Amino acid sequence: MSQSWCSIGAGRTGFAYSGAFRTKARFSVEVYIDTGEKEKNKQFFDRLYAQKEGIEKEINMTLSWERLDNARACRIAVYREGSIDASEEELNELQDWAIETLIKLYLVNGSKRYNEIEPLCR
Repeated sequence: MSQSWCSIGAGRTGFAYSGAFRTKARFSVEVYIDTGEKEKNKQFFDRLYAQKEGIEKEINMTLSWERLDNARACRIAVYREGSIDASEEELNELQDWAIETLIKLYLVNGSKRYNEIEPLCR
């Protein structure tokens, strides 16, 4: 069975990087937060959200901060136009964008920032 997304571990339990084809010809790259505990996920998200301005300035991107209160997990994402049915050239461009964006998103929960917020969420 084929999937419309790909996820890789971020090196910290409960954090993953994902790329996904969405509805309405959109593609997302995201940090997905799911420790298995809803309350802990929301705490991690809230601590990162408190740094929203600094994070977005540091990576020079506007992020979509999705706490997803009715779900267990949270996500911090970037969206752009993109369809799995696009031409090979467009898909290659989308792939390049996704790689660049994933590198920037690493800064969102890179080890320094994670180490700053993790003790606060115990």
